[in-house]
Amino acid sequence: MSLNSDAAVLACISSPSLRFDAGAQNAVDTNVLDAITGDFTNDLRITGTSAYVAQTINTLNGLKVFSNSGSVVNKFLQLRFVAVSEPTTNEKLCGAGNPSNNRIINLNPFDVGLDMKKGDVRLAK
Repeated sequence: MSLNSDAAVLACISSPSLRFDAGAQNAVDTNVLDAITGDFTNDLRITGTSAYVAQTINTLNGLKVFSNSGSVVNKFLQLRFVAVSEPTTNEKLCGAGNPSNNRIINLNPFDVGLDMKKGDVRLAK
């Protein structure tokens, strides 16, 4: 994922049925600078420069998504990006951004099967 903004950015990532792990994998990130709120919950907010927000989402193979129950297949997540005057994780600002900076991502399965195909195979010598 790539972000480009001269202003500070608030990234709001949410889903009613998924949880998110950003930054350090499999651990709740320490929030020393109040830059990450809601790690390992269904309402993750990350704030800072656009480079910091993108790095936090992309770090260590990217944002990890967990399902509250069962598989992540056929579930969705919403990404909202808001330009802010200073870094903040205020959840009230998540709905204040430009609609063109909102994305809904549906998690659909690949159509991969385990069908057996029989036939002649020529091997090169």
